[in-house]
Amino acid sequence: MDWLTFFSNIIPSLAWPIATVILVVIFKKPICNIIPNLQQLRHLKVKDMVEIEFEKNIVETKLLANEAKLPDSKEILKPDSKSTSNDMPSEIDRRIEYLFRLSEDNPRAAIIESWLMLEECLRDIAAKYQLSFDKFSVTMKFINVLAQHELINSDIKSIIEHLRLLRNKSVHDYNFDLKSAQAKEYVELTLRVMAALQQG
Repeated sequence: MDWLTFFSNIIPSLAWPIATVILVVIFKKPICNIIPNLQQLRHLKVKDMVEIEFEKNIVETKLLANEAKLPDSKEILKPDSKSTSNDMPSEIDRRIEYLFRLSEDNPRAAIIESWLMLEECLRDIAAKYQLSFDKFSVTMKFINVLAQHELINSDIKSIIEHLRLLRNKSVHDYNFDLKSAQAKEYVELTLRVMAALQQG
């Protein structure tokens, strides 16, 4: 065997190892930057991933609300505002204050209560337009009917669907610690939807 035959036989065998070494040398710095991040991800638990996902969904819902130009939560109409003096808080003021206090003490309960308040608002709209639902109707069923009758627009429907999914996650998934700030953001979003619904 001559040298030319020897080298022509050995080059294909060495091509991949040499290419790997060259790639490692070229990408050494980016690889070194990624490794600490991978170690951090390895230490994340399911609980942390659920918290991150919940926070991401809150942010997405907030963006949808801002794009839809939902009114500020303070613009909720107070049905008994004419009948009470300015010194006395209305029933809706007391309920809103309660929701924010509850967010501190029991974030999951605050989310459930604010969702129930939103459902009540949706049922009031349905009753106003004489759309009948039994009290055990699935929320998305009457939201779809309200949308079909053009009593809520597609933006608000989408935001309500996001809020429902967040509510479900907070109620059914105990693998994470719900933070009071997240509950307050959720309450704020439901109040903004209610304000938009009341403004019609």
